[in-house]
Amino acid sequence: MAATHHVPLYHNTFGIDCRTTTATKLYHRLKQLKSVSSIDRPDPYREDPSYCQIMLTTSMTERELDHWLYTCKHGADYIGVFTRTEAP
Repeated sequence: MAATHHVPLYHNTFGIDCRTTTATKLYHRLKQLKSVSSIDRPDPYREDPSYCQIMLTTSMTERELDHWLYTCKHGADYIGVFTRTEAP
């Protein structure tokens, strides 16, 4: 019988709203996580460039990501997490 290996599924796609001044710190910290399979550089809002979004795909749930953001000392001012869904 062949051994089975746990392969994380990277199907959770989220956005993180954060302050633009500290977004790069958060981006680099998230990029180091093994649970993050892809991440986009911070993209400032056109309406208010002092805030931006970081889009990422991860094996974490929204609750796990929000908990990580709340408890980790990443040095960034984040506002919240939202789930991304693609239009059909």
